[in-house]
Amino acid sequence: ALYGLKQAPRKWYSLLHKELTSLGFKRLANDNAVYIRTLPKSDSSQYISVYVDDLLIFAKTKSEISSIKTSLHNEFNMTDLGEVNHYLGMRVRRDYSRHVIYLDQESYVNDILERFGMQDCKPVNTPMDRTKLEPYEVENTKTSPNPQEGEYRKIVGSLVYLMICTRPDIAVAVSMLSRFASNPSPQHLQAAKRVLRYLRGTSDYSLCIGGNNVTLHGYSDADWGNNIIDRRSITGYLFYIGNAGPVTWASKRQPTVALSSTEAEYMALSFATQETIWLCSLLQELQIPEYLDENARPTTIYEDNQSCISLAMNPEIHLEYLPTAEMVANSLTKPLPAPAITHHRENMCIKHHDNTITPTTKASMTELPDE
Repeated sequence: ALYGLKQAPRKWYSLLHKELTSLGFKRLANDNAVYIRTLPKSDSSQYISVYVDDLLIFAKTKSEISSIKTSLHNEFNMTDLGEVNHYLGMRVRRDYSRHVIYLDQESYVNDILERFGMQDCKPVNTPMDRTKLEPYEVENTKTSPNPQEGEYRKIVGSLVYLMICTRPDIAVAVSMLSRFASNPSPQHLQAAKRVLRYLRGTSDYSLCIGGNNVTLHGYSDADWGNNIIDRRSITGYLFYIGNAGPVTWASKRQPTVALSSTEAEYMALSFATQETIWLCSLLQELQIPEYLDENARPTTIYEDNQSCISLAMNPEIHLEYLPTAEMVANSLTKPLPAPAITHHRENMCIKHHDNTITPTTKASMTELPDE
C-alpha cells in the first residue's frame, strides 16, 4: 500500500507481525504491541516493543540483541540508533547500580511552554488550586465563538500526552480540565495555564521506575461527590512494581453517583482491582518468575477508608456458588425461555394458591375499630 493510505498501517503491521512470528516471537494477548521469545535451553526471554515503526529490543546480553537486529536487518531497511536514550518524546536514563530507569520529558515541557508563551512565567508549587471549576454559562455559537476554545484545547491536549507518559502528578488537573473543552471560560483557561506554570518549575523532574524486586502493589482512593456539576465521585489509583515509581495510574470520574463515601471508595477499588488483574496477567505473559507460581503472594492494594475495608472483609456475608439454572435472580436480568420462567416463578412462590382463607387471616386483614 502507498504511504498515507488508510490501508498502509494495516499492511505494515501485518508484515512486521509475520516477520517477528517467523523469528519465534509471540505477540502478547494483554498488549498486542509487545512480543516475547524464549529460547530453548535458556532461562531468559527476549522482548520487542513496537510503536508503528519504532522498535525497542530487550534481552539479557548485547549479543542476543545484536542477533535480533541482524535478523531484522535482513528483512527491513532499518536504522540502528544504539542504546535507547530518547523514545516517543521521553528521555531515558539508566542507573545500573540501582537497577532503575529515569524517564522525563523536559524537552517536551519546554516546547509546550514556548508554544504558549509561558517560557518565562512565574512557577507555582501546585498544578491546580482548590477553587472549584464551574461550567461556562455563555453559549458558544458560530456567530459568537468562544475566544478561549482554541488555545484551551491545545493546552489540554498537550498536557494529556505528558500526563499519560511520565507525570501522574498532573493527572487530576488534566482530568478536570478536560471536562470543559467544549466551552471553556476565562477561568478555565487560567486554570490550564496554572498547570503550565507548575511545569515551568518542575520541567526537569523525572519518573523513576524499576528497582531490585518486582512486587506489585497499588493505592486506591476516591473523592466522594466533590464534583459540583453532577456529583459523580473521582477515582484515583496508582500501581507500583518494585520500590521505585508507579507504572500505571488513572484519575477519572465514576460512571454513577455514589450514595456514600464507602460506596465511592468501593467503586474505586473495583477499577483498581481490574487494573490489578490485567497487570498480573501481563507479568505472567512476560514470564516474570514471581508471577508464574500459582501460589504467588497476593497483590496488596492500600485503601484509606476503614468502612470500605470492613465491607470487603465482612465475615457476616458469605458468597457461595449457585448454578445459573438455579439462580432465581437470573430472571431479573434478561428474558428467559418458558421452562426457566416457570422454574424461577415457583422459586419466587408465585403460583396459583387455594382461595380458602381462615377466619383468623380474614380478621387480620380488616381495619382496627375506632376506640
